[in-house]
Amino acid sequence: MIELRTLGALDLKAADGHPVHSILAQPKRLALLAYLAAQNDHGARRDSVVALFWPELDTAHARGALRQSLRFLRRELGDGILNGHGDEEVGFAPATLWFDALAFQHACDAGEPARALQLYCGDFLAGFFVAGGSAELERWIEDERLRLRRLAARAAADVAQRAERDGDLAAATSAARQAVAFDLDDEPALARLIELLDRSGDRAGALNAFETFRRGLLQQYDATPSPETDARIQAIRARQTPFVAAAPRPGPVTTPLTPAQRRPWRRVLSLVAGGAFATAIVWWLVGSGARPTSVTILPLSNATRDTTLTYLTAGMAEGVTAALSRVPGLRVADRAEDVLAWTLRPAGDSLSLAVELRRGATGARLWSREFPLSASEALAVEGRVVGDVVRELQPRAADSIDVQQLHRTTTSADAYLLYLQGRYFLGRRSSESLARARGLFAQAIERDPVYAAAYAGLGYSYVGLAYYWAMPSREAFPLAEAAARRALQIDSTLGFAYAIVAEATASFHRQWAAAEPLFRRALELDPNDPEPHQMFGVYLRTLGHFDEAEAQMRRAVELDPLTRHFSYQLGRVLACAGRPADAAAQFEKQLALDSIYPPAHYELAKALASQGDYNAALNELATGARQLGDTAYQHLIHGSRGSAGYTAARLLAGTRSLERLRMRAKRGFVPPAAFAREYILLGQREESIAWLRRAFEEGDVNLAAALSCEPEYAPLRADPRFRDLRRRMGLR
Repeated sequence: MIELRTLGALDLKAADGHPVHSILAQPKRLALLAYLAAQNDHGARRDSVVALFWPELDTAHARGALRQSLRFLRRELGDGILNGHGDEEVGFAPATLWFDALAFQHACDAGEPARALQLYCGDFLAGFFVAGGSAELERWIEDERLRLRRLAARAAADVAQRAERDGDLAAATSAARQAVAFDLDDEPALARLIELLDRSGDRAGALNAFETFRRGLLQQYDATPSPETDARIQAIRARQTPFVAAAPRPGPVTTPLTPAQRRPWRRVLSLVAGGAFATAIVWWLVGSGARPTSVTILPLSNATRDTTLTYLTAGMAEGVTAALSRVPGLRVADRAEDVLAWTLRPAGDSLSLAVELRRGATGARLWSREFPLSASEALAVEGRVVGDVVRELQPRAADSIDVQQLHRTTTSADAYLLYLQGRYFLGRRSSESLARARGLFAQAIERDPVYAAAYAGLGYSYVGLAYYWAMPSREAFPLAEAAARRALQIDSTLGFAYAIVAEATASFHRQWAAAEPLFRRALELDPNDPEPHQMFGVYLRTLGHFDEAEAQMRRAVELDPLTRHFSYQLGRVLACAGRPADAAAQFEKQLALDSIYPPAHYELAKALASQGDYNAALNELATGARQLGDTAYQHLIHGSRGSAGYTAARLLAGTRSLERLRMRAKRGFVPPAAFAREYILLGQREESIAWLRRAFEEGDVNLAAALSCEPEYAPLRADPRFRDLRRRMGLR
């Protein structure tokens, strides 16, 4: 049975469980597959399919295009899966397809709202784009997306109602929040959420939910909430000041008179148990004279074929890596003396974690363990894995380790699991995943209102939403800063929260000098957290301090070699420093770990072109465009060669990208700096300057990169208007 997922993450797996990359790389044929899957209950008529996908062709040619696409899909999926239901219908053979959108629809129809919400992981074909697709196809995708989202909103409302009836106020509030998120125009759903938040004592959450709704109404419809809702919120406001409004203004973060107890770990990218365990053994190892050793931690393999457990495997891997990296005398590295290999396996109706430690040079097994595992036991199992590794590699420490003393930054297992899921989506770094991370962190905070790491995660999700074009900077950064400062109120030693405040101070408030001591404080508190190193590296790159920026980025990569964003940002530092050969090597290394990353392909193309390797650069441009869904671009530049061919291909890419931005702007937010970049690529200096000025006026944090070292803006660097913008930004 093949598995097609279109709600949130887009994925297609063959019957053997392997991804079908050949179809995933062709958006129009993937859209055809999704359309046929959506119609599978009753079959899709050929005339309807050709009218949707090839309306510009006459009947004969349209049907020919359909036959060609069906032959391709059948070849890639295997025999006996996609068949005709008679001469005029196309559909899947029985029991050959599992389609998440259809399973979600069936759960809704069967009155199983909780099951439906488990299946609904995000919008239908979120961020999906078919280059050259018809208006009819785009309209079908958007209509289906809206229909399924409304079903999800109804399912969430049903779950909230049932949970409230059962007396589970926390679950009711969480589901009500989902209902509002799925349908931002549903004022009755908002009223239910506000009531639940108020009853649970979270007046700040109630006020924040209302304010978000009010701004949305004003911006989209020039309307205001109903008098009833407004009256309710005024009563709540009279009892408690909103948290965001009460957040302190930018400035030095002071330590409370009574400092919070220093916690063994604070890194939002690591898991609580692993970091705490590392602290428990640091005291012994510092004075033990234990032999220095190193270990490579392989990615935690998920053999369950259940992609919903990805957050758990990613989270446990990050936690164990972070914990072991904090142990003096034990270094986590790409190539090391010993290798930790592990796999999450099905074990009947439950799970098990199989772990083994191998000698790197010979591959000889040092030991192996198998741990029964459930999501609620992740904390404890993590600690046992770390303990066993340290006992093997630092045996003299064994008697001094008390795994039972692992410190947890939350006592709520539910909050911890929501946090893990938030961390997983935060690490994927897309507008859709960041929005989902924000919601998960908010739910974790509902479960545990003093969960400092969850507040830090919430703050960083807002930072990401600004940089990934999902929210205007002026909306996102005050929320990011407020969440980070709340984290510091709970735990004043949380280095990552300091880094978020530093990011807001520099990029949003443009107080560059004031940000540096905050970054350095973050690194002092958490020297083994890669994220502040990466954030500080971007800050230093913006200011032109390339050597120190490179050192910070390399440290981030050393601490977390599997996160592609860190490797990508290191490549950008090298490119800004005028080292294209080194930059190209770094981007190639990063793409060897994860080849599906369009920004890295584009940056690699620029680095190769600057060295005169235009043909290789053209290949990278085509690959990046294809991964973004623009499959026609490769055919349009086919035959292009040399410097002239590369220049023409870049102009064509800029034209097509600008058109996509205009279409996107009709549906939602696009930062002004994005338009400025495309106009300068097209050689339209006046338009680029105009958009740069608009970016400055709107507080767009994406502007700093444009004004610092982006090579595209070289033609503007001598322009007095460009220099004036740099001066006003505080950049010299």
